[in-house]
Amino acid sequence: MNLGLIDNKVNVTTLLFWQKPTVNSLLSHYKVGKFIGDEHAPKMEKKIDENLMEQIEKSYIEVLSLIKREIEVKGLVRIEVYEYLPKAIRELIVNAVTHRDYSMRSPIYIKISN
Repeated sequence: MNLGLIDNKVNVTTLLFWQKPTVNSLLSHYKVGKFIGDEHAPKMEKKIDENLMEQIEKSYIEVLSLIKREIEVKGLVRIEVYEYLPKAIRELIVNAVTHRDYSMRSPIYIKISN
């Protein structure tokens, strides 16, 4: 507010730095769900409800923990090869935050299925 970046509206700038979001003040949160087969209910679901910078980072870490990966050993080096490129996952999460309609009260939902 001191910088004149908000005018009683919640926007991306506000959400990036809001330290203690509440249901009334914060219209954004992430949900990450793991789905198996054709089931409609997730086997695991996690809600991430903090400021946007932390939501991005925690969502990214959560997605990486849930996707398939293989371990390759080259000499003495252990390399994790993910099912999807980690850079692409981060880009998708950041784009979801950037291009989201913050007037909607629904979460950004990341669905991972096998």
